[in-house]
Amino acid sequence: MQRMRDVLPATSLATTPEIHLLDTTASAIVMDDCGEDAVTLKNLLVRNALSPATARVIGSALGDFLAQVHSQGKDEEVISFFEGNAQARSLSAWATYGRLLETLSGGEDRLKALQDPPLNIPQDQLNAAKEIADATAHLLKTAKEVVLHGDFWPGNVVVKSKGEGEKAVVERIFVLDWELSKPGHPGFDVGQFCAELYQARRFYPSTAEAASALQEAFLGAYRENRGDEGMAEVARIAQTNLGTHLAVWTARTSTW
Repeated sequence: MQRMRDVLPATSLATTPEIHLLDTTASAIVMDDCGEDAVTLKNLLVRNALSPATARVIGSALGDFLAQVHSQGKDEEVISFFEGNAQARSLSAWATYGRLLETLSGGEDRLKALQDPPLNIPQDQLNAAKEIADATAHLLKTAKEVVLHGDFWPGNVVVKSKGEGEKAVVERIFVLDWELSKPGHPGFDVGQFCAELYQARRFYPSTAEAASALQEAFLGAYRENRGDEGMAEVARIAQTNLGTHLAVWTARTSTW
């Protein structure tokens, strides 16, 4: 987190809180507070508190930010350091891909939202989903293209702004919760973020215009900063992660 703050320009709209003390013995960290008037991006979305113009500003800043994370995360020394976070790899693989088949088949979880009516997915489709889940979980556990944020979604983005609606001015954006940072493929971060924006549009239709503007600006800024190389594969992994995230997390999240 501090490394990213150090390499980002001081003028970057999106950044991380400054760390003042890291005590590895006591597992304690002292860092800046984002301010009592700051709110999460998810909160802004579900409250329909974003104008499309403000959403584009936030999306562009976050696309720039994530591109910087992934570009800095190509360094072999950085990848080697985060390789030690094996628990993050296993947890991420289980939480999404490890629960896909159980979710679709109505297994042990018996999620209430999926029981009336039951999904009744044909076995051949379940088999195909399992193949995708197994292959992508393996990629999540082994890929080393870049270092990921690991849990990049609007709930981990805090926005500090003044004014409301069309007059809102974004002062700062903080990206929090880096506990699941690990080596991986950049498409996982991109796909998770876009999946949450899809859910916002689907379950809070009034925010659809702002969520779409945010996503368009986010993807445009990310691609502009990363370039075209490897973007087709980033898009493929992002789409796979988006779809799996929707299948597994929607029925488990009260706001959706």
